[in-house]
Amino acid sequence: MLQDCEIRILYYDVIFIQCIAILKEEDRNMKTQKTLLVIIAVLTLVAGVSAKSFAQPAEYTCTVQSAGPTTSSTTYQAAITLTWVSGSPVPAKKTVLFYAPVGYENQFLAVALTAMANGTEVKAKVDFTASGSTVNELFLLQ
Repeated sequence: MLQDCEIRILYYDVIFIQCIAILKEEDRNMKTQKTLLVIIAVLTLVAGVSAKSFAQPAEYTCTVQSAGPTTSSTTYQAAITLTWVSGSPVPAKKTVLFYAPVGYENQFLAVALTAMANGTEVKAKVDFTASGSTVNELFLLQ
C-alpha cells in the first residue's frame, strides 16, 4: 500500500502533468493565433502589393500605329495600336495593342483613324503594362 507521502507525490505529479497539458493546449492555441495573425498580415501585404502591381491607367501622348476592327471568337472588337511619345510613368514597352471599350468601338476608331490620316498625336488614358487592355480615353491633339 502506498504511504501518505507517496500518494501526495503522485497527486502532485498528476496535477503537474495536467498543468503541462493545459499549458501545451494554451501554447497550441497561442501558436494557432500567431499563425493566423501571420497569415492575415501576409495576405494583407499581398493584397496591398497586388493592388499596386495592377497599374492604373495614366495619360500619355501617343501616335496611332494601326486601328481597325478585329474579331475574337465571335466578338467584334476595335483594336488600336499606340506608340508612347510622352507621359509618365515611362512604359517599358513603347508600342502596345489596346481595345476600344465595348459599345464605343466606332467612336474610338474614328478618333484613331483621324489621327492616322492627319498625322497627329492623341492623348490616351491607358495602362501600357497590359497589352490587350482597354483604352479608357482617346483625344486628338493639335
